[in-house]
Amino acid sequence: MRKFCCAFALLISICILFCACSPESQPLSVPEGESTYSTVKATEGTVFAEDEISSITETTVQSSTAKSTSKSKQISSAKATVKSEKNSSASKKIKSSTTSVSLSTTTQSADDIPHTTENNQETTINTTVEEAKTEKATTSYSEITCDVLIECSAILDNIDNLKTGHNSYVPSNGVILDKYTVTLPSGSTAYDALEKACSDNNIKINAQKTSFGVYVAGINNIDEKDCGKSSGWLYSVNDVFPQKSCGLYKLSKGDKVVFSYTC
Repeated sequence: MRKFCCAFALLISICILFCACSPESQPLSVPEGESTYSTVKATEGTVFAEDEISSITETTVQSSTAKSTSKSKQISSAKATVKSEKNSSASKKIKSSTTSVSLSTTTQSADDIPHTTENNQETTINTTVEEAKTEKATTSYSEITCDVLIECSAILDNIDNLKTGHNSYVPSNGVILDKYTVTLPSGSTAYDALEKACSDNNIKINAQKTSFGVYVAGINNIDEKDCGKSSGWLYSVNDVFPQKSCGLYKLSKGDKVVFSYTC
């Protein structure tokens, strides 16, 4: 063990000596003229290094500033977006409120419509009633009066030709209805006057409607051909025999209508 330690110490001593004698460990001798140049070069290198460091620092600062500016813009954009969304939301709320108000107004107006319609209906009904009253008053004002006479005196001269059993229907003077005044609406016909007169006096009428108008076949149970083949009823207005059906002849106020039986 002692030998090993001595050998190890010797080895270390040799290594130290070898390092001390090595040329690399000797300081380099620099010429006197080259000292300033080296110093300048070293100084320039230092300056260049400092410029590079400054440039790098400036670039870093600019990059940091750009990043900061970009982040600031992003933040501003985000804030603007949030503000826009808030404004949009507020605008939607305002529009919704406006729409609600508009709907309320519309609903209120709609509620008023039935009342208006009812008022219009009431006005229309009142107007219709007034028109009906006016029309009735006008009709009453435009009524006409006419005289109606019904006679069969021609049978008295041809009594032998009268149908058996019909003598009781013929008055002794041949007048079934003597000058009866009727009141009729304006525009009434000769048949309307006959019908009104017979209705008021319980006189039977046998009338038929044809394509030529109303044809009177019998009055007071005395019909056509009861007193001969050519017998029947005729009518006249103011002593004139119209050439049309009594259902088509319109009367005027004061007309005298006569229905006569001819044989």
